[in-house]
Amino acid sequence: AEPEAPAEPEEPEAPPPPPKKTGAGFRHAPPAVAAARRSAPAESVTPDRTVLCVTADTRTAKAVEEALRGSRFAVAAQVRDIDQALKQYGGQRTDTVLLDLQVPGALEQTLGGGLNPIRQFLQVDPNCRIVVTYTEDIKPLLAGAIRAGASAHVQLPYATGAVAEALGKALIARTVSAAPAALGVK
Repeated sequence: AEPEAPAEPEEPEAPPPPPKKTGAGFRHAPPAVAAARRSAPAESVTPDRTVLCVTADTRTAKAVEEALRGSRFAVAAQVRDIDQALKQYGGQRTDTVLLDLQVPGALEQTLGGGLNPIRQFLQVDPNCRIVVTYTEDIKPLLAGAIRAGASAHVQLPYATGAVAEALGKALIARTVSAAPAALGVK
């Protein structure tokens, strides 16, 4: 038998063509959705925990679904305001609630001295595990959200794995309201 000739090295694949611009001037997808896609774990896991996603922003809702793909969490429902969220949660409890602090009614109630939406969830279920999402411009309200009973927080746009990590923290300890600094809040 003749010895085999060494295999010729394979040429690397050509890079893909540049993406076309879509809709609002984003390439492929809005930044929040693209960030969520990058954060998706490589291995697939069957979800065994449910999340009620409370956000009025459809891009954020999509980013949450993308960020949780392949994790142990699945979005059970997505609602657009506090009243809908409380009604949904009262009828179908989920393991966690992901509450966008910019959802209609949330900031007004927090700033206006009204009944804080976090406290409203805790009145429905004292064991409710709430993760708040926020943007840099409303970060000063975060400490108040934690003191009100939020279990964890995650900043928008989401960093790789941040949503699933925050939801996991919420399951471990319902609230750290006595120690917001433990969550990196001053």
